[in-house]
Amino acid sequence: MERIVYTMTSTIPTFHHPTNFAAFYGFSLQPSAVEFTVQRIEHCLPDTSIRLPLYRTSYFTIFLFEQVEGNYSIDHLTYSVQNYSLCITSPGRLKSCEVAYPCRGYMITISELFFKKYLSAYPDLSYLITEAVPVIHLSALLFAEFAAISQQMLLENLRGLFHEEVISGLLIAFLYKAKRSGLHEYQDSPPLPKSTVDTFRQMMEQHWIELTEGKREQMPRTRDYAEWLHLHPKYFSRLIRAQTGDTPRALIRQKQIHQAQSLLVRTTLTVKEIAYQLGFSEPGHFYRVFRKHTGYTPVQYRQQSQ
Repeated sequence: MERIVYTMTSTIPTFHHPTNFAAFYGFSLQPSAVEFTVQRIEHCLPDTSIRLPLYRTSYFTIFLFEQVEGNYSIDHLTYSVQNYSLCITSPGRLKSCEVAYPCRGYMITISELFFKKYLSAYPDLSYLITEAVPVIHLSALLFAEFAAISQQMLLENLRGLFHEEVISGLLIAFLYKAKRSGLHEYQDSPPLPKSTVDTFRQMMEQHWIELTEGKREQMPRTRDYAEWLHLHPKYFSRLIRAQTGDTPRALIRQKQIHQAQSLLVRTTLTVKEIAYQLGFSEPGHFYRVFRKHTGYTPVQYRQQSQ
């Protein structure tokens, strides 16, 4: 239901759906659901080496490489990718890559709405939002386990009834295995430095939990986060925008809209109740903001999602 396909920030594109990403770079994607996609990489890419300059996505991306040779950069940190590599990135990360032909494996994308709907109940998976996950190098045996889950998700994605519920169960197993594999690989290495963006995301996620649990009446403002991080508000806003492509206010609003979408789909709360729970002082304001960002009224969105 996302209307904006991609935006540009200082020539760095931000893609809001994998089909827009594919069209921009001339790749080929098989028809798939909006909130979750899984593809064979070799079916998407041309028969040539690939070099992608800096870009961002507003969704989670997972690359499970069976055959690859090249480099993958996340927030200006460059990692070598080789056979049996696993790359997981969260929305807003600055990415680029350069890989040689042939390249084989799986590409999985997850919207923030899908994450909120099916995965947010698992606190151990919050690392996907709050941390920069390094590239994980797998053994052949462990890769086979991840590939089996990926193939099962690919098959389920082509089916109808309850396919999202089945896929979410498989995805939870995949992500827990990824976390366990990452902890094992990097347990003897120094942790990646936590950036201002990571800290901001972690704080924002905690505040959203407090808001939905009734422990907080409204989300903090940009200047509140700047004060807690000991930064000038203008510098804080420029820093976040430079690293994510969005201002802190826009990121807070995105979380607000995604939470609203989740509540509209998963609960029977009235629009008025949802507006107040998300910190809006007036339901009319919530109505206008939701329609501006999604192209639908809250009632229309709920009806189309049923």
